[in-house]
Amino acid sequence: MSNPFIFVPDASPHNSPFIPGSPFLPNTTPSPFGNAIPLPPVHAGGPIPYDPVNGWQRATHRRTPSWNPPLSAGAPPANFLHPMGHRPRTQSFGGIGGQGLETPIVHNLSPAMQLNPWLTPTGGNGLWFDLTMSQFSPRYIVDARGSQMPLPDQELALPATHPPVAGLRLVFDVLPQYPLDVSAGGAPLTLRHVLEAVYGFMQRPIAQDDYDMLGFEQKKIVAKAYTRRCNALGPAAAKEKERGIKRVDFLVGKVLFRGLVNDGRGLKVLTA
Repeated sequence: MSNPFIFVPDASPHNSPFIPGSPFLPNTTPSPFGNAIPLPPVHAGGPIPYDPVNGWQRATHRRTPSWNPPLSAGAPPANFLHPMGHRPRTQSFGGIGGQGLETPIVHNLSPAMQLNPWLTPTGGNGLWFDLTMSQFSPRYIVDARGSQMPLPDQELALPATHPPVAGLRLVFDVLPQYPLDVSAGGAPLTLRHVLEAVYGFMQRPIAQDDYDMLGFEQKKIVAKAYTRRCNALGPAAAKEKERGIKRVDFLVGKVLFRGLVNDGRGLKVLTA
């Protein structure tokens, strides 16, 4: 049995840092990006009251706006990783829940529907959800200094939308070939279901063919993000490199979840 491939930054572009293995790799390291990338502005926030009849009280969350984050200096455009001639391969994430809703997977929200405020891209709630963290741990900013608290379980248990739906389709600019259907087994889809699905999706190892479809320059950009993430771990870097490139490395440092917006194909996951 051959040893796993260990990526070397100046290796031949034909070498792949893909590491085959289980769909979910063990996570034993903290996020390396806390101090390594320019961070978005700090917005203190907190829970917004939810009414099962009328939804969330803040009127500004009645619909999902279109939003595109500004590019940082030297950053590649959002579509720089789009492979040519890809074939969409729908994945699914099934949450745990009882029966109750028969609504099909929703691809886009109508203007009459509300998105859970923690999933909107405005940033006003102060959500701080780093997709490189070793464990699922969404947090929110509580003051102007950037102090954080774990997102309460009661917030995670609230519906992802109002009225509630049984499932949502999520899409990712960096991996358009993998639309992700998130469902809760017939129960109303919750905030936890959505955030766990996004986190789990990004923690998976890349597929060999996904890496092979990248051009030479694209491979160099992803490899740099992978190397930077691993090296930020100090003594744990060598062990993390053995695990290979993850999908989160395709975000090239934009690893903070920033909400969902209608995109025609589904609800696009925004990161910054």
